[in-house]
Amino acid sequence: MQRSTDRILTTHAGSLPMPPDLGEMLRAKEAGQPYDEQALQRRLASAVAAAVQKQAENGIDIITDGEQSKTSFTTYLSERLTGIETRPRAVARAVSDRQRQDFPEYFAAQRAAAPGFGRRQFYCIGPLQYTGQKAVQTDIDNLQAALAGVQTVEAFIPAVAVGTVEHWIANEYYPSDEAFLFALADALREEYRAIVEAGFILQLDNPNLPDGFGLYTDLDVPAYRKFQELRIAALNRSIEGLPASRVRMHVCWGAHKGPHNTDVPLQDIVDLMLDVQVEAYSVEAANPRHAHEWHL
Repeated sequence: MQRSTDRILTTHAGSLPMPPDLGEMLRAKEAGQPYDEQALQRRLASAVAAAVQKQAENGIDIITDGEQSKTSFTTYLSERLTGIETRPRAVARAVSDRQRQDFPEYFAAQRAAAPGFGRRQFYCIGPLQYTGQKAVQTDIDNLQAALAGVQTVEAFIPAVAVGTVEHWIANEYYPSDEAFLFALADALREEYRAIVEAGFILQLDNPNLPDGFGLYTDLDVPAYRKFQELRIAALNRSIEGLPASRVRMHVCWGAHKGPHNTDVPLQDIVDLMLDVQVEAYSVEAANPRHAHEWHL
């Protein structure tokens, strides 16, 4: 992982705007509707090339593919894992649930404005195995091709972290949380290793560590810390054997519009974050509730 002694190297959280036509093709594919596979692959490659060029033009030193192949930074795994089933659900949990208790009218208005939000739930109904080798190789190939002739310091590819997957995939197969999480860790290790072995930095997207506190409303801080200890152990298992110098982790309190008045402070979880065996950590500070916490 590149460091600098003369200036601050710039990077970002990973996801960049997707061209509307590419989004339409990806959503059709996800929904099982007809789509042109060759046209999709051509558009995906050109979108990655444009995203890389835009980052370079704007002075970003450590760049990515902008997650152009993913309609979501986490649910893309439903196409890369066996044992997953999708069903509709009437009530959606959200990382803003604690805030919802204090400001019910505000969040009711948000839901009314987006009635389809959170209407899908993924369930683990069988053994988890990674089947995304071709998909992650496409991500790797597109980024490598887009980097040709582009002046940059380094490049990374984001991948959702073990604990955050649990936000979206409910376990109906494994006998315990531990068995489920460690099965996830063993499956996702393949994607993580492929990214590192291709020469890229692996970014573990793990908003679950801070924003899960808003989701699991029945837990106080001590209970939540204990809850996260198991998730951290599973995450470390997933990257075991990978050089820490090639892995960074992103954490945040969610991008939802809300007061964030019930967010868990960084000081209550920073030691858990630092237990993850990576070399660098990306911590959200744009939210005014957390802008001061960088000094920890």
